[in-house]
Amino acid sequence: MDEITPLQIEIDALMQCAQNMGATAKYLSPRDIIVSQFVSLKCRYGCRGYGKRFSCPPYAPTPEETRTILTEYQHALMVRFRERDGFSGYTPPPGDPQTTAAWVHRSILALERHAFLAGYYKAFSFSAHPCSVCERCILKDGGALCRFRDQVRPSMEASGIDVYATVKKLGWKIKTLAYMPNGKSTCDAPHTYTLLLIE
Repeated sequence: MDEITPLQIEIDALMQCAQNMGATAKYLSPRDIIVSQFVSLKCRYGCRGYGKRFSCPPYAPTPEETRTILTEYQHALMVRFRERDGFSGYTPPPGDPQTTAAWVHRSILALERHAFLAGYYKAFSFSAHPCSVCERCILKDGGALCRFRDQVRPSMEASGIDVYATVKKLGWKIKTLAYMPNGKSTCDAPHTYTLLLIE
C-alpha cells in the first residue's frame, strides 16, 4: 500500500474546502492544461472588457508565459462553481456586491491562501470573470498600477488557457452559453471554472 504524503493530505483538504464553499474540485496534472493562442484572440476581439481590468489582457500572462509557468508545477485542481450553489454560503463584506464573480474570486483566493499557509508557498490561482475586487478599476481613471495586486488573479481565458478543452479532458460536460441583453445567461445555473496550481 502506498504511503499517503503530506501533499495528498493537503489536496484532499483543499477539495473538501471547495466542497464546503459549494464548489467541486478535480485533480489534474498541469501537463493536461491546454494553452492555445486562439484564446487570446477571443479576448482581444470577442470581449468588451479587453484592456479594462488588470486581470485581463494585455496585463494577464501571455499564452507563452502561461506555458512556461505550468512547467514549474506538478499538481493542480480545477474548481467548478455553480451559480445557484454559492450564494447560500457566501456573505459579502459591507459594500461588496453579491455577485457570482465576487463569490468565485474570493473562494479561489481563499483556497490559494489555504495551500500557501500549509507550506505550499508556490500556490497560485487563476480566477474567472473580469476582476471584481474594485467596483471601478483604476485603469478606467487612467491609473497605471493596481491598488490591490495581492488580491487580483488573472482568469484562465485571459492567460490563454483553453477552458473548454481542459474541462472536457477532465470528463466534465461543458457547453457555450448565450446571454440576454441584460447580461443574464440563458442557463439558470451556469458553471464557472477556476484553477489552483500547487507545488
